[in-house]
Amino acid sequence: MQTKYAIVKQAIKSKILDGTYEPHAKIPSESEMMKQFDVSRHTVRLAIGELVNEGWLYREQGAGTFCADRSKQQLQQNAMQNKNIAIVTTYISDYIFPSIIRGAEAYLSDHGYNVSLFNTNNDHEKEREYLERIITTGFDGAIIEPTKSASANPNINYYLNLERLQIPYIMINAYYDALEPYRVLVDDERGAFLQTEHLIKQGHRDIIGFFKTDDMQGTLRMKGYLKAHREFKVPINPKHIVTYNTEEKHEKPVQELEALLNQTDANPTGLVCYNDELAIKLINVLRERNLKIPQDMSIVGFDNSFLTELSEVKLTSVEHPKAELGRAAGKLILDLIESNQGKGSEGAIDSVVFPTKLVPRQSTQAIKADTLEKIK
Repeated sequence: MQTKYAIVKQAIKSKILDGTYEPHAKIPSESEMMKQFDVSRHTVRLAIGELVNEGWLYREQGAGTFCADRSKQQLQQNAMQNKNIAIVTTYISDYIFPSIIRGAEAYLSDHGYNVSLFNTNNDHEKEREYLERIITTGFDGAIIEPTKSASANPNINYYLNLERLQIPYIMINAYYDALEPYRVLVDDERGAFLQTEHLIKQGHRDIIGFFKTDDMQGTLRMKGYLKAHREFKVPINPKHIVTYNTEEKHEKPVQELEALLNQTDANPTGLVCYNDELAIKLINVLRERNLKIPQDMSIVGFDNSFLTELSEVKLTSVEHPKAELGRAAGKLILDLIESNQGKGSEGAIDSVVFPTKLVPRQSTQAIKADTLEKIK
């Protein structure tokens, strides 16, 4: 458990790192901090004293305590080129993330760079912690998968401080729209359109869509699902759109599918899934009800991951470039680093959006007349 002075010290340091306390700006008085943190004057003085000794603050006799200007020091540190890149992802060890990371690591290693990996678990507090580390440790650049990218970002100031300190960063898989960063993405909207189009062309009309909507990928995939319905003039049943967030991802989609299957007036014949991981979970729900895939229910995943081959019925899915996306991210961040160093880059530096394609397998088929009777 942190001591009170350590909590105060970290809070002050965080305000320096996110740019709230600008260089040479006066910080709040000891009395104000005592009220803010509900601590003694001794605790505040201890925290400030350590920050002064470490060069984060400085005192002026009779005037108060001020934020030190560390930007020159940081820029000099960056100019030394430590050849270190930070990769921050929402997850590291499971699903498609190892392939993305391997692709980036391989490219960066081939160009003489070391990689440090950080895992936020899609948590803003963890993201803040790693952004502080990137700012203070002297990384040459960062590849970042944003946390809950469809939600308001409480760490926006840290990204602006990265820009002020000329530490290049790019975003992968999603991005914070307000920042308009360089990014490497998959065309999520088009991918979900292809998922839904595939089922519609097979004659399905009651298609349930499952979308994780605190990440940008999910909101775009839901948009693609809706767009396909509209383009083919298939009515959209609002009850057939299931949304969930990171904290709900293990339970809510399963519960919602079970509830829909329990409704006597619901006759879904197809499922569009946010990703392959979810598709496998929903396949298990269908099996427990003795529903056959694809005879009774067609299902489409997204990411074309290793999971598509694990089930008895091989999963139709949308391709995700994975390692290729990682390599593209590695190239993009190095292009930005070289540009910052005045070395230039061959041609313009642009963001990358990978096109999508559907990979058909055995989990979907054209709808048959007797399918609805089996589901009822």
